[in-house]
Amino acid sequence: MSNKFKPEWEEKCWGRVQHIFANPHAAVSKLRVEAGWMCSRHFHQHRFNMFAMTYGTILVEQWRGSDTIRTLLRAGETLTILPGVLHRFRVVLGGSLVEVYWPKDSTHPCNRNDIQRFDVGGRDPDTAELLRWAVQDAQKQQESP
Repeated sequence: MSNKFKPEWEEKCWGRVQHIFANPHAAVSKLRVEAGWMCSRHFHQHRFNMFAMTYGTILVEQWRGSDTIRTLLRAGETLTILPGVLHRFRVVLGGSLVEVYWPKDSTHPCNRNDIQRFDVGGRDPDTAELLRWAVQDAQKQQESP
């Protein structure tokens, strides 16, 4: 039995998204992201949020209490955000990624409306600084044994 999905793309300030699959247990979307843009700071109360980069580079920022955790994701890398953690992504190098959601427990089915936004996404004012930081990080990765 095959399932169908709507192949339309939804435009976002940071690029566009195509929702491929959704049921109460999981949701999968494909994102095309444009360099120099960022999504809103937000969290999902009842679902995990995993990013899987296929090409390009994004910086994912998470705020946990007084700590800010920054993770640079490149092609072939994944990162999972826990439910309730404030986060956003900033696009360093344009590309593509897959976003996967799943519920934290069986009492809260996967729901695309499970999002609390704290601002709006848009043009990233620190794009040049972000790119320099990404280059330095890549150089450190190459120097590591």
